[in-house]
This record gives sequence, structure tokens and C-alpha cells, in this order.
Amino acid sequence: MPAATSESGRRLSKAEKLEVLRVCAAVLAVPAFQIWEVQAQEQRCSQGICTSTSAGTAREDASLLQAHPVSELTQARHAKDAVKRRHKHHSQTHNKIVDGRDYRADAAEYFEKVKHDSLEERCPHIRTMTLKEVSQRWHEELEQLKEDTPREKFDKKFKDFRHAFPGLLHDNKPVLIKGHVPKQLGWRAATHWGKDELADFLGDLPWQRQSFDYPDWVYSTHNLTTFREYVGHDDSARNIFLFGSEDGCDKRGDLKKTMDKIRGQFIPSPDFAWGPEVCEAIVAIDSIGSSHGFHCHDPVWQVQVQGYKMWWLLPPHYRGTAPESDTTDDSIGWGGSPVLPDGTVFAHPNGCAMLKQVEPPPGTKSCLVGPGEMMVLPVGWVHSTCGLTNYTAAAGGWLGYYRS
Repeated sequence: MPAATSESGRRLSKAEKLEVLRVCAAVLAVPAFQIWEVQAQEQRCSQGICTSTSAGTAREDASLLQAHPVSELTQARHAKDAVKRRHKHHSQTHNKIVDGRDYRADAAEYFEKVKHDSLEERCPHIRTMTLKEVSQRWHEELEQLKEDTPREKFDKKFKDFRHAFPGLLHDNKPVLIKGHVPKQLGWRAATHWGKDELADFLGDLPWQRQSFDYPDWVYSTHNLTTFREYVGHDDSARNIFLFGSEDGCDKRGDLKKTMDKIRGQFIPSPDFAWGPEVCEAIVAIDSIGSSHGFHCHDPVWQVQVQGYKMWWLLPPHYRGTAPESDTTDDSIGWGGSPVLPDGTVFAHPNGCAMLKQVEPPPGTKSCLVGPGEMMVLPVGWVHSTCGLTNYTAAAGGWLGYYRS
């Protein structure tokens, strides 16, 4: 890594370089551990023990993650939130890219062909692990973190570590947890999330009917419904789904009541995830042919409790559009979509189009996730999904945590 210099050619001090890195982290929303790794690599090289970024053990990677203060993650999140606020104005003043076609027949046809495939055939390029293996890895790394960290600094470094843990499982790539995770964790959802029983449990609690387009990403149709009404209609023909995403326990509104009610159905959380007390849960209710188009965000885990869902995955920093100037490279920005090698925009905000109508972007990995299986995504992985069965229900949560 070349020495940083000021505009006048003067070599920057260590404090100045740290400030530059801090600002870059906030503006670009670069994961803090990546920036810290560059700093650590530079220091090792200066000491004559330079190694490649891919070398070393996972424990060495974990020690790098421990060293960066969570305040910079907070700044990065705030920067991204500011971009989203600007982006809302953009989406109101620029043309939207929508895909209103009905993909239910394509989804049914595709599922009929693959429903008996093995896990290896369903997810040919995705590493699979057991919940026990992931839990063991978590506890090993956590014990090392405790040994290496003074007690007074542990809480902040622990937050960074949880945020980065998905990337430690397989070279910063997605991992599918096989087996029936809800049963292994003892979730009530494992045996009580059939659509009729869940409808009775939730009653008249409201959900926002939501959809997906560019540049809005997930957006509300401003039309409340109930779980029973949603599963009893064919709203997926118009790419309508139900989606609950928490951001702390201090939120208010109709969805808050629903999430408070349903959260107890999928506890306890996996060892590596936040517990229900921090209110970072995600619930996704889909039907056949409904989709989240390509997008990326903080690290996340999601268990497919009912039904089958197709996932398409692209690596972080995949070339894409950015409706607002929230990136300094060509990667996908807030509300952006992938850009193909020939320079054309992949303008398909309904991922179900990739089942039959269009080819996925080059480099796409696919994975058909079945009941009980868990997808774990490191930060920044671009992904799109499509419901393949008449009723799909998934639960999980965010692995970032930005409140003090």
C-alpha cells in the first residue's frame, strides 16, 4: 500500500491517514473490518512480514476484526441513511423501472423440474454447513475475542465481530445452513407456521402490502392488509409481498404490533445472531412469483420456514447503476441495478424473470432454498429472490447493530 500524501506532496501522518480512512468508511459504507485489514497489512509489511490478504488463518482474520471501533460502523450507517433520504427525492422525480408481468406460471414450471433435486444440485456453488459447525466456529472465535480484548472495550468490539462473522465462515462468501434449523433451535414456527394456523395466530394485525422496483427497492403500496387476506388472494401476480424489517425496539406504528406478536415464534436466535431483545428481526411472507430484485445491504441471516425460494447472488462491488452519487466506483448503489458487460442495465426488478425469460447477469450464483434451510449473507452481497410455491414464509434478522 503506497504511502498517503497531502495535496502539497507532504506524507500524511498516521493520525491523518486514519482520518482519511474514517471518512472513506462513512461515505462509501465500506465495512470497517476491510479498512482495518488494509491498515494491519501495511503495518505487517513495514515490519518485514508482509503477507497476501488471502493468507493466514481465520483466527488471524478475527483478530483484525476486533480492532476497529464500532463508531465508524455507526458513521457508515448514518451516511447510507442520508443517501437513502436523498434517494427518496430521486425516486419521486425520475422514471421508475417496474416489471408488472405475471411470473406465477414460470415459477410453477421451474419448481416442478427441480423440486426433487438434491441440495448439491439446488445450490451447486454455495458452501453448505451444519448449524452445529457454525455454532462451534462462533464459540471458538468468541473465546479468542474475549482473551484478546480488555473488558472495558469488549462491547464495542463484539458488535464489530458479530457484523463480520458471516464473512469468516467461507472466505467472505454466502453459506447455506442445511438441515431443519427451526426444529434444531426449537422454534414454535417449525410446527405452527402453516398458513391457516399462522393466519389464526395473527388475526387482524395489519401488514403493509409491499413491492419492489428500481429505484425504490422495497416500497409500500400504502394499503394495509392482514396475513389471511394476503395468502387468500393472488397478489403475487403483481409482485406483492409482506415484509417486516425491524430497526430497534423504539419504533412505533402498525407493523410494530405485528412484529412484536410474531417475533416470539422464532426464538431463540442462532448463537451468532442478535436475540429478540434488540428487535433486529426480519419476516418475509411471499407467494409464487413474487420477488425482491437485486439489492445489497448489511450482513443478514434468513431461515426458510415454509415453502421454497430461489436466490440469485452476485459478489460485493458488482458493477451497477447508482441513482444518487453514493458510490465512487461502478458498484451497485442505493436503488441501483446490475450493469451487464455490454453496458446495458439489467432492468428486471422482479427476479422471477430469471427463471425462464432472461439470463441472470454473468457471475451469478444460484441456490434454491427449501424448508428449514438458512441463508447467511456477508455484508454487501447482491441478491435477488423469487417465491416458487403458493406460500413461503421466512424469518431471520440483521447482524449489524448501530445503536449505542
